[in-house]
Amino acid sequence: MFTEEHGTQSCETTGARNTKPITKLVKRKRRYVGDLNTSDFSSPTKAKKNFKFLKEMVLRQRKKIKSLHNTVRRLKARISTLNDLLKLLKEKFNMSDSSESVIKVL
Repeated sequence: MFTEEHGTQSCETTGARNTKPITKLVKRKRRYVGDLNTSDFSSPTKAKKNFKFLKEMVLRQRKKIKSLHNTVRRLKARISTLNDLLKLLKEKFNMSDSSESVIKVL
């Protein structure tokens, strides 16, 4: 008679009880490049699948880096534009340093 108890399988024979753990195959989720190891490239199909994963990861990272560089460039341009506007206002209206600092805070 076989019964299943909390992840172990037991076989009852003449009062003796043999237990052996049930092993499940756990499919690892590969989210980062560091999650891969040499066994993931042991067969040609695994190697092809994991190499494709690596290529896609690199392309996603390049795209994200490019997007972040553009964001930084736009923000730097905006800051320089606002500083130029502040200088123009200071010259045109003869603003004092204290009023300039108040505007900068805003």
